[in-house]
Amino acid sequence: MEDLTPFMFKLVIFNNNAAFLVNSPIVSSNLYRSKILMKCKVVLDPHSTSLQFHHSRLIDEIYTQVAKSIHGLSLAQGGKRFLVAIAGIPGSGKTTLAKAVVERLNEMDGSVCHHAMCIPMDGFHLPRAALDQFSNQKQAYARRGAPWTFDVAGFTEYIQSLRIWADDNSAKILYAPSFDHKQKDPVSNSIVLAPETSIVIVEGNYLLFDDPSWRDVATLFDYRLFVDADLEVARERVAKRHVQAGIEPNIESGFRRVDENDYLNAQAVYEKRLKADLVICSIDETKISG
Repeated sequence: MEDLTPFMFKLVIFNNNAAFLVNSPIVSSNLYRSKILMKCKVVLDPHSTSLQFHHSRLIDEIYTQVAKSIHGLSLAQGGKRFLVAIAGIPGSGKTTLAKAVVERLNEMDGSVCHHAMCIPMDGFHLPRAALDQFSNQKQAYARRGAPWTFDVAGFTEYIQSLRIWADDNSAKILYAPSFDHKQKDPVSNSIVLAPETSIVIVEGNYLLFDDPSWRDVATLFDYRLFVDADLEVARERVAKRHVQAGIEPNIESGFRRVDENDYLNAQAVYEKRLKADLVICSIDETKISG
């Protein structure tokens, strides 16, 4: 995890046994020296004035602050659409963050139309028909989610078209694929970006991946966030997720599945990580002390 500088602040929020520690000069305002006490129920500002937060209010506040920052940066664009990347390892909480921020951005707008939309990178998984063509078909399925099991060329081309659509303020409707977890395959054109859309958040593991096939993607976004997390904490979250989703029968097999794929992908993300504009550190609530 990255250290905080004296000009950044930290807030920890809790959500489903996960906590987010926000590290950013943009969101900090006058709280850049904030100190977390009593597991974040009390936050002190630089003048030692206490601010009381209940868990639910604290979660809502931090999501709102991130949304407000993105909204402000979007307005500063001068009318162009604003593209945001939220990257992170499996189990870091990037999907939860992306959805929560989009929800708040749309609440801020107050319009019936959705001016903020979220596109998951999962829609660019290679379909099973493509995996079937691999020379080592068994490995291709076992490592699904690794960088080489995505349609990186198609994804890059799509983000390039998204960038053009954003810069031109085109009135045309744009579509994006999603991923059907029951069918275990992408679904084309299932996400609709209406002409009214002004902010698009794309979330996925490899948006800030410093690899020849991937690195150009990061340059196409206006604002880049990385959700940091301890590898062991994320490993446990993903193992539990596999069990809860019925993919694995017990936690032992859940960990085995993680270690043979998700954990390897997480290590790759950290080893080849490009710089983000904002880092949000997801931490284990059980390890926070007063």
